[in-house]
Amino acid sequence: CKTPPSLANTSLNGTDLGQITVPKGCADAYRAAKNWVKYANCIVEGRTAGLYDGRDGTLLTDWATLVSDGRIVVEEARLLRVDADLSGMLLVADGITGIAKDAFSGCTALCGIELPVSVTAIEQNPFRLCDALQYVSVHENNASYAIVGQSLVDLECKKLIAALGAAEIPADGSVTAIGAYAFYGSDIQRLVIPAAVTEIDAYAFANCRQLSEIVADAAHPIYHTQDNCLIATASKTVVLGCRTSVLPQNQSV
Repeated sequence: CKTPPSLANTSLNGTDLGQITVPKGCADAYRAAKNWVKYANCIVEGRTAGLYDGRDGTLLTDWATLVSDGRIVVEEARLLRVDADLSGMLLVADGITGIAKDAFSGCTALCGIELPVSVTAIEQNPFRLCDALQYVSVHENNASYAIVGQSLVDLECKKLIAALGAAEIPADGSVTAIGAYAFYGSDIQRLVIPAAVTEIDAYAFANCRQLSEIVADAAHPIYHTQDNCLIATASKTVVLGCRTSVLPQNQSV
């Protein structure tokens, strides 16, 4: 553990501290350091980035080892690929700024993924074919991404990047676009397109084999639905169908 940084005697005066998170293995050093000692009860250790047992949270392999063994491929702070045989919960290291579109694809035994505050670029849905994935979390101070409902959302462009499980599209206006492959392989059965959603990228709902009902908001400015077909009203183009869709016969397409 590195020596704790110097702290002026009055630096944190007037601050209502719940906890101070310090690097793993450094709690005792901080609690004993000058001017840190009075905050000893607030100091907790952060978790080491790496792979954890999904049952009891035990650290199995740290991040540096996963990279050195080639089980995780990183290039210029961008996570390119995670070995498909990794199982458990993966805490991505702080400092990773990008996640490639196929980074976790096919990791059928990963049950959880935690993304750090440093991530600012995620390409498409990186969690396709992660059959055991139960949750994805994003650091609360990340200004670029957040979990809204059960979906990973790009906060700046209000785009739903990845739907988890049988997630629905948030209807509160927090999402205006659906990214490519966002719902790939989802268990969703009934899809409701809120009026705020005006952009749907290619293959956004590919391989949704349980989908049997599609409904657009009655006040939607771009789309309407008929016979479980999502139709672009102006161009009369069928944008999305499902296993119960029937092409309308009334010249609406």
